[in-house]
Formats: sequence, C-alpha cells, structure tokens
Amino acid sequence: ETRNMIDAAALVQMKRDAVLINTARGAVVDVPALLDALRKDVIAGAGIDVLPAEPPAPDDAIAGAYRDRSDPMIGARLILTPHAAWSSPESSADARRLAVETAMLYLREGRLRNLVNAPRTRR
Repeated sequence: ETRNMIDAAALVQMKRDAVLINTARGAVVDVPALLDALRKDVIAGAGIDVLPAEPPAPDDAIAGAYRDRSDPMIGARLILTPHAAWSSPESSADARRLAVETAMLYLREGRLRNLVNAPRTRR
C-alpha cells in the first residue's frame, strides 16, 4: 500500500523549498518521479537513507544520479546515505543513554516512555 506513495502528484503538492527526507522504506518514494521533480525544480532537494533495492544495481537510477553528479539540477540537491548513517560514536552513546534512562524511569516511577505496544486499558 505504501509503494510509490510519494509520487509525482505528491511531490508537486510540496512547497518549492521543501526537502524530501526518506529514512523509512525505499519503495515509499517513486524514484523516477523524485528525479524528475529535482530536475524540474519542483522541490529543493532530497535526502535518501533507503533505496527500493539494496544494495543498488549498477544501473540504479538514483544511485547513478548521485554517483555521476553531472546533472546540476540533481547533483547538489541529492544526498544518499547508507541505511546505517545513524551509526556514529555519538549516536551509539545516545542509544545506550536513552536505554538506561528508560529503565530508570520504569524502576523509579513504574512507567515507560515511548511504549507503543502497551495493552489497552478501559477507562
């Protein structure tokens, strides 16, 4: 249901100075539509952390556009990062700190923050 959810119709509704960021799933973004939107100056840029196929094939359109950089309408306005872009000493330390803070909150107050699968209770 989410494949190509961000398509040409969605991109044209964005503000011209918008920057599309996708860190969810590669298939959410219609890659040809995104490249076309960048070429036609429909949006200001894109930061993509996931691709429809990983690793990308040698002829993958978005990887090729990023690698080539010869198209000025795409080159300076497209950033691709591997899905592990968050991996840094700072983010690893942050993840450990947040895990400890969450455990301490539960031990001290009996509640959890960011709990998405809590059982429903009646009011």
